[in-house]
Order: sequence, then structure tokens, then C-alpha cells
Amino acid sequence: MTFVSIRRFCLILAANVSILGPFFAAFHRELRFSMYKTTGILAGYLFFVFFLSSVFCILLPGHPWTFTLMPCLVMPFHVILCVLLSKMRWTVIVYTLFMFQNFADAALLFGMLLRDLFFSLHIAVPGIPSLLPLLMLFVLCPCACLFLTPYLRSAAEYTRTLSSWKTLASIPLIFSIIFRCIGFDLSSASPFLDGSRFFRCVLWIACVCLVHYVILHALLSLSQNFALREEYKTIRLLADLQTSQMSRLQKALDQTAQAKHNMRFHFAAVKGFLEQKKSQKALNYINDYLGSSQSSGEARYCLNLPANSLLDYYLDEAKKNSIRVTAHVSLPAVLPLSEIDFCTILGNLLSNALEACMRQEGGDPSITVNIRQSGSSMITLSISNSYSHEIRRQNGIFLSSKGDRPGIGTASVRYLVERYHGVLNYKYGNGLFVASLLLNPEIGRNA
Repeated sequence: MTFVSIRRFCLILAANVSILGPFFAAFHRELRFSMYKTTGILAGYLFFVFFLSSVFCILLPGHPWTFTLMPCLVMPFHVILCVLLSKMRWTVIVYTLFMFQNFADAALLFGMLLRDLFFSLHIAVPGIPSLLPLLMLFVLCPCACLFLTPYLRSAAEYTRTLSSWKTLASIPLIFSIIFRCIGFDLSSASPFLDGSRFFRCVLWIACVCLVHYVILHALLSLSQNFALREEYKTIRLLADLQTSQMSRLQKALDQTAQAKHNMRFHFAAVKGFLEQKKSQKALNYINDYLGSSQSSGEARYCLNLPANSLLDYYLDEAKKNSIRVTAHVSLPAVLPLSEIDFCTILGNLLSNALEACMRQEGGDPSITVNIRQSGSSMITLSISNSYSHEIRRQNGIFLSSKGDRPGIGTASVRYLVERYHGVLNYKYGNGLFVASLLLNPEIGRNA
């Protein structure tokens, strides 16, 4: 096998790794299988791609269209592989793969420019100029992956269900088609650096970077708007609850003032019984008074006021609807994370549990809440509820009970749990649904 053939095989394999690697790095939490099993499948798949590229290069030895046709041949296999191995929607998969295909093309193009520059300057370094495209793949593609992966993961969290991803997926696909129609030949070395070709290459790389930056920035802004909408809903609910609590507090104060005003009459009555040596009647009077006194204060679940308000609201609603409630909550007055973020998580999970129990047909509906803080940072939360309806799930995402679209509330919980370096887990079966999570915001502060 000649040096040219080896270089061609290495370029093809490196280009495929530069496309698949960033995808699995961005969405490693969406994998259907364990990381070890996924790595084994991916290694076998790359061997298949290597075999396919070998056959292709044997059929077209040294053909200039090798780098044009080969990606068109393997990209459908890439899409099928990612659909089978991940829970991400196919539109997001297509956009992501073709986006990194664009960056792989740009890296090869930049390497080609450097290669031509070597030849133009007559720099005699045997073998090095020919390896520059491969070197650029290993340098620029990982940099693009590190820079874009956080934006891509955050943008897809809330917006993955939007139909606009179909349109967005066509953009990098069109870029890939245009790149191959322009006719850049990456398999041979040019003896000089043509000014027109240099301008086209630079313009192409700039367009790819700019367009994908604008798209991801717009998606990230849209995703943040969804998150802000959930936070606003939580803030509005907490404000309504605080208004209600203020009203109840004022009522309790009025009752206390009235009781204080009437206390002298009760003392006078008791004094009269005692003066008449009717101690039993005095005792009965006191017992009747104590029995008629009712507490009007709210239920006390924890020291943190916003979380206590949410628990009191949702669990009180559950009790009004004859839902059995069990709560074990231990939270300090000050939480180690944003109270709005924690209440967004808690409110969504309590709302889902209450809705499931109210829809339950037959049986004894119940909700169990367990929340506690361990140490200075770690918070564990578990909310279980009974249910009787069908749990609908698509690509690992729970569908809303109001339609066939994924619920925004569950997306908010996932988004915030990841923000605080947590773990979220759902289990359901035998009429019991359990949502459990762990938050550890201290990790983010120490990172």
C-alpha cells in the first residue's frame, strides 16, 4: 500500500471520527446503552466504514471524486447509527452530524491552504505538507467540538421538539452539497497557491463558522426563553401563594386580637365558677373553650419559606381531592442554590404528581414526598405518586398529557438538574411513578 493510499484512508477515517465523536460528546446523556457498549458498537462501525472506504478506493484508485462521493455514501449510515444509539430526535441528529461535517470540510480546506502555501514557498519538508489536512482535522475539529458542544446541548434541551429543526437541518446539508459541487480536490497537492482559490476557501470557512454560530446562538436564546418562562411561572405562583398566606396571617391576627379581647369574659366566667366552688363546671368550661380553638396557620413542612409554600399549596390541594399525602422534608431556611430554580423543579414535579393522581381511576391515590439536604450542598428529592393512565414516552422524553408534544415542565427539570450537576431518574410501573433526583451545586462552585 502506497503512502498516498494510507494518507487517503487516514483522512477518511479521521473525517468520520470528527463527525461522530462530537455528536456523542454533546449528547452522551441521551445514549440508549452504557458508555462501554456504545464505544464497542462505535468501534465496530468505524471498522465497517474503513472496509467500505477501502472497497471504494479500490474501485476508484486515485480518483479525484473520492472525497466527494465517500461522505455522501457513509452519511446515511451515520444518521441511522445515531438514531439507534441515542434518544435524540432525528432532526437534531441530522443537523448536528452535517454541522460537524461542515467543520470537518473546513478543517480539510484550511489544511489544503497550508499545504499549497508550503508548495508556493518551495519549503522542502518531505511528507509534511501532504499531512497538513490530516493534522488540521485533529486540531481544529476538537476545538470546534469543545466550543460548540455546550451551546448545542443547551439549545437542544428545550427546542428539540420544535418543527423548525427540520428547516435548520437543511442548512448544513446544503453547505455540504455546495462544498462538494464547488469541486475542491483534497486528494492532490497543487504546486502553487492560487489567489482566487484562496479567497473562495477563506470565504467558505468564514461562512460556515458564522452561520452555525448565529443558528446556535438563536437556538440558545430560544431555549433560555423557555427556561425564563418556567421561572416566571414559578415566581408568579410563589407571589400568589405569599399573597394568600398574608391574607391568612391577617385573619389569624384578627382572630388573636378578638380572642384577647374576649379573654377577660372567659376569665370572669371561670372565676365565677370557682367562687361558687363549682370546679367541675369551671373545668368543663375550659375544656369546651380549648376544644373550640382551631389553628388557622399553614402546614409546616420545612424552614425554607418558598419551598414550604409550594408544598403547602400542592399537598393541601391533594388532601382536598381525597389524595393520601405523606411528606418527610428537611430543608434549611437558606438553600445552597437559587430558590427560584429549586422551586421550579419542585413545583413541576408536584404539579405532575397531583395531576396524575387526579386523573387516576380506581384505587387509592397517594403522593409521597421525601426531601432532605445532606452536608452543606447536596439535596436529594424523591416524589412518588400513584397513577392509572398510560405513560407515554418518545425517545426518552415524556409526552405531555395535553397533547403529543413533550412537556415543557419535564424539560425544565432536566435543564436545571444538569445546571446543578445533578442526576435525574424516572421509574414507573405497577401503578407507581417515582421521580428522584440529586443536586450538588457545590461542584459547580469548586470547578
